[in-house]
Amino acid sequence: MIIKEKKFLSLVLLSLIFIQGCASTGMFGRRSLLADSALAGDLPSSARTSAIQAMETVLGSEGNAAVTWRSETSADWGIVRPGMASIMGLTEGRTRLGVPAGLYADAPLETALGEYDLARNANVRLGPFTTTKKLTTLASGTHIRALGRENVGDWILAARDDVVLGYIYGPLLKKSSGGDLVLAGGPSVVPTYCRAFSHEIHLADGRQENLEGVACRDAVGQWRLAPKA
Repeated sequence: MIIKEKKFLSLVLLSLIFIQGCASTGMFGRRSLLADSALAGDLPSSARTSAIQAMETVLGSEGNAAVTWRSETSADWGIVRPGMASIMGLTEGRTRLGVPAGLYADAPLETALGEYDLARNANVRLGPFTTTKKLTTLASGTHIRALGRENVGDWILAARDDVVLGYIYGPLLKKSSGGDLVLAGGPSVVPTYCRAFSHEIHLADGRQENLEGVACRDAVGQWRLAPKA
């Protein structure tokens, strides 16, 4: 058990070092969530703070509710709406896979796992813990593709028909007969969680702008704008 815990901690450390290096070289884009705004420079500092806090709330939420912010010192205001959530790092290149909003993506996942069937009914959860939100229940015999395994708790990040479902407890799965070869022991990576958003900014003088983009969470939990495609 001690050896397994040490291995897990080493993987976490290596993954964090990698992601921090990517962040320092610009892999996650600009640092400021308002960097693409032509009007942000005309907002009072308190309004910029309120706008960023609203964006962080929306980006980190498990739902789809919009958040309105208002300046404490002027008539400036805005509204932030959430878009599709995604992760990247589990497939080649920088492809983002759509995922349930709020999906847990803070621990290393062993990748390249292959095809499985459910040995019995199983809950699909937002994270690799029984205390996280239950998203749905899949029936015994359901076919899934394992995108990654969280080694400490033995949870599988599962997909079906190219849609990421969430986490399923590993012992509830069995290797699929006639499916792809199961490739255990693939590289371990910490996926990067991202979310699309739209942001309306309204200034007191009547000027306004509509921003759309994607922000990704870095290794220390900070949101950064992703480079535009």
